[in-house]
Amino acid sequence: MAEGRAIVDELRRRAQLETIAQKARKLREHLAPLVAAHGDRAHFRPTVMGVDLVSVTPERPMVVRPAIKNLAAFVPRFEEELARYCLETPAPRRSVEKELQARLIREARGTGGRLASLEAASAAAGRPRELVFVTDGVVVPWDGARLASDLLALDRGTGQAAVIEVSRSREERAGRVAAFATAVERHLPEFGALFAALLGAPVTLAPSCQRWLLWPAGEVTPDPGAAGLAARGIWLVTYSPDDPVGSALRVATPQAVSRDP
Repeated sequence: MAEGRAIVDELRRRAQLETIAQKARKLREHLAPLVAAHGDRAHFRPTVMGVDLVSVTPERPMVVRPAIKNLAAFVPRFEEELARYCLETPAPRRSVEKELQARLIREARGTGGRLASLEAASAAAGRPRELVFVTDGVVVPWDGARLASDLLALDRGTGQAAVIEVSRSREERAGRVAAFATAVERHLPEFGALFAALLGAPVTLAPSCQRWLLWPAGEVTPDPGAAGLAARGIWLVTYSPDDPVGSALRVATPQAVSRDP
């Protein structure tokens, strides 16, 4: 029974990823000017059901208007839809994870796609990475359930996909980032097609996938969990939970992780 479920999951993952890539191509066709002009306020996410409009403002981080289907009709209504569904809604309960996620997406839109804060952190640790933001919120079937990513990026230096999770629950998210990275490694052509659709250039992904976990900095340095995560192939990056928008990021991993190229 477990083997049959795994086969069904794999087929469903492949079909869903192909559908998301199709939506990503439509996104780029119709919404590229909005992405370029309004990246400080809005992000567009391809999904199986359509394209989500996501606020990345500091005041309304990651508030979503889901499943836009007619993109051509949406374009002239962009300001109205952003205000109605994202900016003029009641202020959400504070989430430092969403604030940091919105910060990274907003940052990427202002730097030609680069996740500059993570690049700076990796360079300061002596293991520089060239990370380009691709998308967020990709959902795939996994072990009979649904598995979602926070951020997906491409390391232009190594050709690897990077799965980046932002969390307060370390062990839960460490398992999730490892599972999603495994899904990427099992479906390299499908994720490569999705990355290519969003980046507007051919992408051939390297066989291994980077795993990143962003975690609030603690009082103990070095972080006592960093070595264990490194052995599992996970980079640990810390930030100040008091200021997730403005604080510097720091790679807490004291050694090369097991999946470093």
